[in-house]
Amino acid sequence: MRAGRVRARRPEGRRRNPLCLRWPRLGTPRARVPAGAVGLADRFCAVYPGASPGGWQLLGTTDARLWDLDRPDPALLAPGMTVRFREVGGRSGDDRGRSDQRR
Repeated sequence: MRAGRVRARRPEGRRRNPLCLRWPRLGTPRARVPAGAVGLADRFCAVYPGASPGGWQLLGTTDARLWDLDRPDPALLAPGMTVRFREVGGRSGDDRGRSDQRR
């Protein structure tokens, strides 16, 4: 799977390129997904802003603070911006999110 481009539109996510594969939601949502988890569901991609339950497939994580009330403009992303996800090392794709799936 190749990382796709995503344009920020709303905090909850953005529709990906229609030529990309569709990713189904999990049959049973996880009890807890960590803040910063990058999730895919159907043709949408989003970053979980805080720890919460969730049923999206997890692609990885980011340390970027997408929302910070201490910044002059609290939102890191604005409508029309392009976001590119890329692998930077760490655990292999088979291990990502595995501990969350067991909860």
